[in-house]
Parts: sequence; C-alpha cells; structure tokens
Amino acid sequence: METQPTIELNQVDQRLEVTQSSLSGSKFNDVNLAESTFDNVNLAGVRIRNANLTGGQIQDAKLPGLEITSADLSGSKFNDVNLAESTFDNVNLSSVKIQDANLTGGQIQDAMLSGLQITNADLRNVAIADCLFEGMTIEGVLVTELMAVYRAAKV
Repeated sequence: METQPTIELNQVDQRLEVTQSSLSGSKFNDVNLAESTFDNVNLAGVRIRNANLTGGQIQDAKLPGLEITSADLSGSKFNDVNLAESTFDNVNLSSVKIQDANLTGGQIQDAMLSGLQITNADLRNVAIADCLFEGMTIEGVLVTELMAVYRAAKV
C-alpha cells in the first residue's frame, strides 16, 4: 500500500484552492490562507498553528482529529464536514457558519464565537461552561432566559 506524503507549510501567504486531495497529517504553521477553499478533501489529523484562515470555505471534507491553535477563522464556512475529535484552541470563530457537521468529541476552548451559526448538527452531550451567553439563542429562545428559569427552579 502506498502512503500519502505529509505536507508541511511554514510562513506561507497564499490563497489556496484544494479539491479532491488528501492532506491528512499535514502541518500548517504561521500561515495566511485567507479565503482559501478546500472541497472534497481529507484533512484528518492536520495541525494548524498561528494561522489566518478568514473567509475560507471547507465543504464535503473529512477533518477528524484536526487541531487548530491560535488562529482566526472568522467569516469562514464549513459545510458537510466531519470534525469529530477536533480541537479548536485560542481561535476566532466569529461569524463562522457550520452546517451539516459532525462535531462528536470535539473541543473548543478560549474561543470567540460571536455570530457563530450552527445548523443541522448533532449537539448531544455538549457541555458549555464558564461562558458569556448574552444574545445566544437555541431554537430562537435566549439562553440567558433559559438559565434564569433553570436557576429559579433550583431555589
């Protein structure tokens, strides 16, 4: 069986359009890939650090085990993606749109989620702690109102 070569990008400033490719296990460090497109790609186990990925599009992609640290993904779109067991640490996910995604076992910590939209996702067993909820809604209901009702019922 032939093995797929691992790619390592360091200090790259380039808009990419990647289609029907496997970049699994690759490393992207100190990169500016703003407005890049990844369509029908395998990015399993990819490590991304210190990156600008603003306005990008990732669709029909396998990303299990993806690790993103210290990155700006604001305004990006994820559609029909597998993000199982993925980790986002110290990332800006403002105005990101995630649709038809598998987020099973994933972790998001120290993140900016203002304006994030998640649609048609399985959120079973999701835990949210030590977060600001102002303006956050679930099915159109303000989370701050839900929390107030919950806390009042506990007394």
